[in-house]
Amino acid sequence: MSIRRSLTNRRVRVGGVVCAAAMIAALGGSGLISTTAASAATHYKIFMISKGAGNPYFEAAQSGASAAAKQWGDTMVFDSPADATAAEQVTIIDTAIAEHANGIIFSADDPNAVAGALEKAMKAGMKVISYDADVAAPARSLFVNQATYSAIGGSLVKAICAEIPGCAGEIAFLSESPDSPNLSQWVAAAKSALKLPIYGKLKVVETAYCGDSDAPCYADTQALMKAHPDLKGIIVPGSVQLAAAARALTDLSLVGKVQVTGLGLPIQLKSYVLSGLMKDVVFWNVINLGYLAESVEHGLLAGTITGKIGETFRAGKLGSFFVQADHMILLGGTDCKTDLTCGLLLFNKKNIGSVTY
Repeated sequence: MSIRRSLTNRRVRVGGVVCAAAMIAALGGSGLISTTAASAATHYKIFMISKGAGNPYFEAAQSGASAAAKQWGDTMVFDSPADATAAEQVTIIDTAIAEHANGIIFSADDPNAVAGALEKAMKAGMKVISYDADVAAPARSLFVNQATYSAIGGSLVKAICAEIPGCAGEIAFLSESPDSPNLSQWVAAAKSALKLPIYGKLKVVETAYCGDSDAPCYADTQALMKAHPDLKGIIVPGSVQLAAAARALTDLSLVGKVQVTGLGLPIQLKSYVLSGLMKDVVFWNVINLGYLAESVEHGLLAGTITGKIGETFRAGKLGSFFVQADHMILLGGTDCKTDLTCGLLLFNKKNIGSVTY
């Protein structure tokens, strides 16, 4: 069962069972974590708290979590702030504690501002894990991550280099906030990759921050072009920001003149890839990310996952996973032991039409 809420419209019940059934069919429908029938028979109430309500990225992750919850018999409560702020996330954490939920799956707006509330939840007996955007380590047991920061940052730089003729010229970053726990890490990793000699002809002229809403990011993209008319490319490590930037560049008739790449939902960016504005989109299977996060949470609650570093477990058709240093689980599974870009996918004109997220 799934319950979807927001701070402006709480206690709204949605058809989570129907959605979950459809997602299970899409994902293959087999059991995720190797566990016993006895442990699977215990059902839990789990809050999944994302950065902000109405974000298609988190809605896709929630659909994957719904599929896992349906399989395990858990009740999911999807609750996110109307405004993407840590203060509103803390309010939701307090609600989860008051309702005696068993666990929390959390994507942080600010890794430190929410830590005290999450630690309070853990002291109340709840199992807390983070996904997508991590929190301060003492405030969670495990972090389900789409890929390492260095892999994502390096992939973004590689993509923009391939798109700009001669891999030379002025580039900029457009991101959410310097405090965003994942986007800021991806930008830092990309800037580190840019120090490699092969990228020596690329020059970063500005890093702009536009928040997590479409309109400001659209306006800031236009402002970037006005401030830097010789700009050759923009790296945008967020789905909301990338969709807005792509629309702004299209409206400015800059298709083929300014390259843009980043991280975003393929289904949102399909038209821009087909138009030639974007050659490649770097991303991951966000539905599987949500599916894995709920399955790990259930495993912790059922006692089939301990969270110890080095522990290995199976996640059904998603394959094998292991707990890495910093108590992190990567979406790419055990392939991450040898493949530094595990979990990342590249979408272009050849394959973006077949993606459903």
